[in-house]
Amino acid sequence: MHVGESRLVLVLRLALGLGCVLVAGCFDADGRSPSGGESDGGADGSDGASDGNAGGACGSGGTTQCIRPSYVNAVELAAAGGPALHLVAGADATWNVDTGELNDNGATTQLDGTVESQEEGVPERIVFHVGSLAIDEGATLRVTGSRAVVLLATGDITIDGTLDISADRDKGGPGGATSATNTATGSLWPTSGRPGQVVIKKGPVVDTTFAFGGAGGGSNGNKGGDGGNATAAQANTQTAEANGGAPGDAAAWTASLVGGGAGGVGTCDGSFVRGGGGGGALVLTSQTRIVIGAAGHIRAAGAGGRTAASTASCNAGGGGSAGGGGAGGTVVLEAREVHIAGGLYANGGGGGGGDTIKSASPSMLGQDGQATLDAATGGDAGGAQDIGFGLLHTKIVASAGGAGGANATGGDAAANASLSGGPYDGTHAHAGGGGGGLGRIVIRTESGDAATDDGTLSPSGGDLLVVEKATTFTLE
Repeated sequence: MHVGESRLVLVLRLALGLGCVLVAGCFDADGRSPSGGESDGGADGSDGASDGNAGGACGSGGTTQCIRPSYVNAVELAAAGGPALHLVAGADATWNVDTGELNDNGATTQLDGTVESQEEGVPERIVFHVGSLAIDEGATLRVTGSRAVVLLATGDITIDGTLDISADRDKGGPGGATSATNTATGSLWPTSGRPGQVVIKKGPVVDTTFAFGGAGGGSNGNKGGDGGNATAAQANTQTAEANGGAPGDAAAWTASLVGGGAGGVGTCDGSFVRGGGGGGALVLTSQTRIVIGAAGHIRAAGAGGRTAASTASCNAGGGGSAGGGGAGGTVVLEAREVHIAGGLYANGGGGGGGDTIKSASPSMLGQDGQATLDAATGGDAGGAQDIGFGLLHTKIVASAGGAGGANATGGDAAANASLSGGPYDGTHAHAGGGGGGLGRIVIRTESGDAATDDGTLSPSGGDLLVVEKATTFTLE
């Protein structure tokens, strides 16, 4: 079977929901695999030369003046070809870049890349080579895994459907931060939000005050929001005051490809409340052009912060402070020409709402970063609780989470939680988490300009949206 014929067959099978979307598992008549890249050789011991780079040229028309891809160790990789990826309408594919497995409605195929290290403390990046990438309207490709992704194409990259590198709840997108599991681990990344304080003061009899500060939001292009402060006071006895967690540091890395920081960790009765994961990190480099059609979009959203009510390990009778929202991710587009008529979004997730009693009037999760210019909403607080009578009286209040970053604005701070009165058996204040910050978008072209007027981009300007001239080199 010829390579071109196998591509056609695979596209037809995909349209029927029966087959893979890659030609990586097919062989042409002389036994060579069209997997491209710096392979160990073809099946017959040949050099594994790819059909995606006929004649050794970088792009169409036989030109040897090549777009230099960012975050790639060897410039020769720009000239490497690979399989054509084509997702047609109805495809719902997930690509785990750590294992290389691409799964579309149960049909799997393997696409292996080259793993490259980055600076200390930063996840690895992985480089894939393709001849072209096309995602049709009505098709979705979700990219998962821990590594940041660089995808190099000799031909066009056309997005008319959805390409999603967003976080999934507390798990970061590829190259984005995953939330810490508890406050003892602190912030795994400098861009991740910090946990809020926990202050408990016991009175002379039963009048105890509990103040749980909300966690800070994750950061990337700009900062997330502060977690809410919590103040719980007993009349004529003592006051517990807990500061909310600070957001992560913005733009902590510049030499490495990284996604968004995760939201900080909240505290509940019996456990911890995780923040939202950070959006992923993706470089798309084409030696011809990148087109995001009117119906297409790329999404690199941070996830919303979690709550005590959504955390199984939190005791049912207690509430707690909330996790912060994850920051939006990082998207880099590099090609001779870039045309955007659809959307490109790297928005932060909203902070979770503080909880009072988990089993009664629970709070709401922070909203995930949106594929619009609208900010993700922070989660509503759990309803105030007034339990018992006399000295055995317990009162609990909570506060809402902050909105996520969108358009040109970073993550919002969460509301403060405050309660005073008594003397009671217990006075509790549980604050919401801060919203996640905006991500980063970089567009590089041969001319230094990009056709984006008909598209919608978030971040929408300033230092977080950079359009500049691409670096080129001559293929020898």
